[in-house]
Amino acid sequence: MAKQKKVIGLATAILLWVILALPGFAAVENPDRIELEKRIDVVAKEYGIPSVILKSIVRVESNYQHYKEDGSPNINYNSNGTHDIGLMMINSNSGYDNERLKTDIDYNIHAGVEMIIRKWHTDYTPQIGNGDMTVLENWYFAIWAYNGWSWQNNPNSGLKWKAYQDLVYYYAQKEFGQTITPISSDLLPQEKVKVSPFYGVPEKDAYFATPTPSHKDDQIAFELVQKDPYVVGDLVMVVAGKPLNIRQTPNGTVVSQASYGERMIVDSAPVKQGEYTWYRVRDLSGLREGWLAGEYVRFLVKNGNIGDVIDTDEVYQEAILQLVKAGAIDSLDGYDPDEKITREEFAVMIAKWLKLDPVDELPEPYLDRSMINPSFYPYLNAVVDAGMINGYPDHTFMPNRTITRQEASSVAMKYYTEYRGMSLAVKNRDLILVGFADHDRIDEWAKDSVAAAFQLKMLQESAIGIRPLASLTKAEAAYMITKMPVLQR
Repeated sequence: MAKQKKVIGLATAILLWVILALPGFAAVENPDRIELEKRIDVVAKEYGIPSVILKSIVRVESNYQHYKEDGSPNINYNSNGTHDIGLMMINSNSGYDNERLKTDIDYNIHAGVEMIIRKWHTDYTPQIGNGDMTVLENWYFAIWAYNGWSWQNNPNSGLKWKAYQDLVYYYAQKEFGQTITPISSDLLPQEKVKVSPFYGVPEKDAYFATPTPSHKDDQIAFELVQKDPYVVGDLVMVVAGKPLNIRQTPNGTVVSQASYGERMIVDSAPVKQGEYTWYRVRDLSGLREGWLAGEYVRFLVKNGNIGDVIDTDEVYQEAILQLVKAGAIDSLDGYDPDEKITREEFAVMIAKWLKLDPVDELPEPYLDRSMINPSFYPYLNAVVDAGMINGYPDHTFMPNRTITRQEASSVAMKYYTEYRGMSLAVKNRDLILVGFADHDRIDEWAKDSVAAAFQLKMLQESAIGIRPLASLTKAEAAYMITKMPVLQR
């Protein structure tokens, strides 16, 4: 029987090879992101709607992945028996040709555009302002409805890290440089009250003034965000959807490749050749260097000096720059070093800094899992799995709660004791703590951690004390995390 299975398997493999070798059959891969955004721009112009809205929706829906790594269509299966397909995640019950949605990217984009236009015009969607489609703020409810006109997409529900439409606006700013002002949550239903046949949504006849400041559609294209040439010393990130070729000379022989998200340092002035603008770059290790097309990278830090971008103490600037280089901080767009960091944000930064393998699911998921940002979830799980951060006794994680300085100190110590397997004995703990003006505010369970974190220079004292119950800022988090040595793998 085993021999028969081998023969059948070999026959199947040969048949598959023959099919793929036939004309019209080829291994399928995603076009690179810039190409996909150009296609979206064309369709948006055809329908006369803002392309930045469409591109941000695609970022949230599929992260620009029409196909999976194995070449199969990107499909999300729903609990109600339907499934969402491809780039725009078109539902299988939407009335389109499902097979074509899987294989024809332009058809998928057109379907998504038509769907959001229908959401704009449906009789249950309230009007914003004068209904001008070129005003980005006026799309708030249509975007909400695209993902589901329901209570779960009301920002007051607290069911998500960000309501769907707010997440679309978030990526419009983060990845396309386009600010869009949302409808104030104070103007939206505060409870899950039925508005037949929906729950927790505005009345269809409600009117909302256009939020201010408002913004007109700029038709911002991804490749045009960086309008000024890069200069020597700039830190950039690769944004090509597939491995980007690094060449020996501008448009010359390929000597290496770089993947999406990799950080590169610019080493030359721009050279225009063919349709691209070329820059000589090197990776952060200095082991790879060569020329790549500037249209496929995105600016991160000017001249390698984070002080030109982030206004904070120099001691924090270096830590933030290290995290940016390592990919633990994706971007400095909208980054506020004085903003309080949440528990999930802290966990994700640790996971990316330590290069932990993402964990898709925990044996016992937290009861408030739905409140965890889906893109953060595997990284958060990795830190939990490593024993560095825990949930609460009621088996919740409270992802959006800020983390206090004493809680962060506990995480820092577990980096050594749980993740590294080291023994940390704190000598003269009480003598150390009594030196802090506010030592009496440190909880008993945290005293060892706070003392150790201070001794290891992971936690800094201020003029008013150690501030154990104050929320950790993003700058302080960066400083603490970079004190955790990355293990060589």
